[in-house]
Amino acid sequence: MTAAIDIRGVTRSYVVKGKPDFMALKGIDLTIPRGEVHALLGPNGAGKTTLCRILSTVLLPTSGTVTVLGHEVVRDAEKVKQCLGVVFGGDRGLYNRLSARQNLNFWASLYGLRRGERRRRVDELLDRMGLAQRADERVQGFSRGMKQRLHLARGLVSDPGVLILDEPTVGMDPVAARDFRDLVRELRADGRTILMTTHDMAEAAELSDRVSFIDDGNLALTESPTTVGNIVSTRERVDARGVPQEVRDRLTGLAGVAAVSETEAGVLRVETEHSDATRQVLMTIVAAGVTDVSRSRPSLEEVYLHLIGRRGMAVGGMTALERAPRRRLMPGFGAGFEFQIVAMRGQADTYFSLITAPFFALVFMSIMEYSGRTDLNSHAVIAPMLITMWTAALSFSGEMISEDRENGRLESLIAAPMSFAMLLFGRLSACTLLALPSFLMSYLAAGSVFGYWLSFEKPLLFASALVLTAAATAATATALSAVFVIAPGARIVQNTLSFPVYLLGGVLVPVSQYPGWLEDLTRIVYLSWGADLLRAATTPGAELENTICYLVMLGLLGATAFALGRLFIGRFLQRARALGALAKE
Repeated sequence: MTAAIDIRGVTRSYVVKGKPDFMALKGIDLTIPRGEVHALLGPNGAGKTTLCRILSTVLLPTSGTVTVLGHEVVRDAEKVKQCLGVVFGGDRGLYNRLSARQNLNFWASLYGLRRGERRRRVDELLDRMGLAQRADERVQGFSRGMKQRLHLARGLVSDPGVLILDEPTVGMDPVAARDFRDLVRELRADGRTILMTTHDMAEAAELSDRVSFIDDGNLALTESPTTVGNIVSTRERVDARGVPQEVRDRLTGLAGVAAVSETEAGVLRVETEHSDATRQVLMTIVAAGVTDVSRSRPSLEEVYLHLIGRRGMAVGGMTALERAPRRRLMPGFGAGFEFQIVAMRGQADTYFSLITAPFFALVFMSIMEYSGRTDLNSHAVIAPMLITMWTAALSFSGEMISEDRENGRLESLIAAPMSFAMLLFGRLSACTLLALPSFLMSYLAAGSVFGYWLSFEKPLLFASALVLTAAATAATATALSAVFVIAPGARIVQNTLSFPVYLLGGVLVPVSQYPGWLEDLTRIVYLSWGADLLRAATTPGAELENTICYLVMLGLLGATAFALGRLFIGRFLQRARALGALAKE
C-alpha cells in the first residue's frame, strides 16, 4: 500500500548574500505509513518547519523527492493540496476583522465545499473546538489559544486524509491542550495520517506511534517512543539526596559514569553507561549512609537532549486515508468574491468612495452646465461610477498579496487547492461592485439638484458594457497586484496611476475630443472602450460605428490583462517557493 508520506533524499538550501548557501535540510529520508501519528522533534532552526512547508507545496525542495498519498509535491502540487490539511504554528494567519465563522466559511469555500455542506462542517468544527459560543465575534478579540484552536479547525475544514500540524498547541492552556490530544486520538481512530512538530516531549510520547529527531537539517533517529527510550536504556540514572561532597568526587571517578550533576531541586543525578556502573554507584551511595535514593530509565525528553544536545534557545541557522473526491473544487473566483463582500462590509474605509461619488457628480454637472456642454451631462453622471470602480480596485490591488504575506496567511492560501490568480480576480471583482451604489448616488444627485435624469436608451448595451468594464477593471488590478508585490517600489506610484487612467480612458471627456495622436494612444486603455459604450447606451441619439467591435475590444483587453496577471502571479509564486519568501517573519 502507498505510504501516506514518503521523503527521499530531500535537501533545502537558502542563498545567503556574501556567505556560503545555508543548508536547512541535509538529505532527509522518512516514510510515514497511512494512519500513523508521527511526531517531529527538534530545537529551533532544526528544519522542522522547512520540511512541513515542502510537504504542503509552499516551498520547493532543492533536491530529492516528496510524495503525499502517491502524489509528488512538485509535479502534482494541485493533487497534493486536495488531500492535505495544514496548520502552521503561531496565532497569525487569520483574518482578524472577520468572525471565526466567517474565517472558516472562507477557507471551506477554497476547498470547494458547497454551501449546505460548508455550513454543517463549519458548525461542527466550531463546536468541536469549543468556539461555538463566540463563533460570530471578531477574531481580533480572541486569545492566542483561541486563535490556535481556530487554526486547527481551519486545517480540518476539508476533512483531509493527511494533516500537518506545526506546533499545534503553542499558546493553548492546559485544558485546551488536553482537548487537542483527545482530538488527535479521534483523528487517528478515523484512519487519518498526522505529522506534527512539537517541543513537548510528553505530548509526543502520549500521542505518537513514532517520533523522529531532527537537528541541524539532519534526521538523527526515527523510532517508537518506547524503542527510543530503550536505545539509550543503558544510560541509566541514579538520583540521591544528601550525598556528601567526598562521595560525589568518588562517584565522578567510577568507571562507566557518564555524568554527575545536581538538579534544580538539589538532588544529585548520576548518569551511567551500563548496569554494572549503576550497581557500583548504588553501592557507593548506600555505603555512605544515604537512604534517599532512586533509580530510573531516561524519559523521552532526556533522549531528546541526549541526541540533540542542550542547546537551549540557540538557533542553528536561518530562521489517513485518501478519500474519494466528494466535492466540487472551485477555481477560486467564487470563494474570493464572496469573501471580499463579507470583508468590505466591516471596513469603514470601504464607503469613503461612495460618499465622494455624488459630490463628483455635482462638480462635473456644474462644469457641463456652465460651459454650455449639456450634451456631455451623461458623462458627468457616469464618470463618478468609473472613478469609484478604478479607485477601489487599484487601492485593494496594492494591498491584498502584501497584507496576506505580512500577516502569515499567504502560505495557507497557496496550500489550498485553488487558483490564486482566480482568488485575487474574484476579490477584486467584488471591489468593483462599489461602482453600483456610487452610480445610483450620482444619478440621484444630478437629478435632484440639476433636474437631469439620465436615460437608459439601450439598457442591454448598458448592462453588457458595465459587466465587461468591471471585469476588465478587476483583471487589470489583478495584474497590478502582482507587479506591486514583485517590485515593491512600484507601490510608490500606485496612487499616481489614477489620473493618467482617467485621462486616457476618457472618463469625463470623450477621447474623440483629444488630438489624433493622443486618441490613438487611449485605445490601449480598456476604460476608453467601456466609457464610450456606457455613454452610447445612455445618450439619446448617440451611436457607435461598430458596437460589437467595441464590446469585443473591451473583452479582449480585459482577457489580456488577466492573462498577464496570471503569468506575473505564477512567476512570483514560483520564485517565492524557490526562495522561501512566501512568509514574512
